[in-house]
Amino acid sequence: MKYSRSKPQSIRALFDSIATDYDRANRLLSFGLYGHWNQYLIRCMLADKTPKKLCDLCSGTGDIVRRLSLAMPKRALPEIHCVDFSPVMVEVAKVHAPDAVFHVADVLALPFEDASFDTMTCAWGIRNVSDHEQCLKEAARTIIPGGRLYILELTRPHSKFLHMLHSFYLKHIVPPLGRVIAHNQDAYCWLQESIDSFVSPETLILAAKLAGWKTISARPLVYGVATLFTLER
Repeated sequence: MKYSRSKPQSIRALFDSIATDYDRANRLLSFGLYGHWNQYLIRCMLADKTPKKLCDLCSGTGDIVRRLSLAMPKRALPEIHCVDFSPVMVEVAKVHAPDAVFHVADVLALPFEDASFDTMTCAWGIRNVSDHEQCLKEAARTIIPGGRLYILELTRPHSKFLHMLHSFYLKHIVPPLGRVIAHNQDAYCWLQESIDSFVSPETLILAAKLAGWKTISARPLVYGVATLFTLER
């Protein structure tokens, strides 16, 4: 199947097809970095401010909110809402994060009133949406002034040599492994396509600024293989 941001139904079908194997595949294909990076997002968020009402965009299997629940006393947990447009992902996430409220919805048209949240997260999702600028605008609309959005995303390594190795791994090694682990080789061909065709961190920061955000930090992880963006409304 051909996947494309311009055909959101194809991206939904992609994530529906790999939902049950998603976390395991990501851990294996990233050599364990997937979990490390998700945990790093949680540490950075809690170091900044304890959230009171949080929305996890493109929540996938719920790994971010699961880790948040483990990092905080249950009595101190914020009200948590998770949004994903893959109904199969949402069903998986309900098992991982039973304390959250789930919404099968599009991040381009969030089902919330203005200024509903003080904290938002978006891990590994904005690269897959059809309009990242609209996603940033909707996040800005639904967060309070001074609220923060943490975006964790795969990016391209800084050095030409690392970029070459990274591209080779994504193009020639990941898809066959994806077929074995998650039973969908095409989904892991899309992984490379989505990274190569997505905007640079600098362009994402500019889009965030135009949407009403100011950048607190953009932290490259493992020489730019991933980036954690911290934005404030």
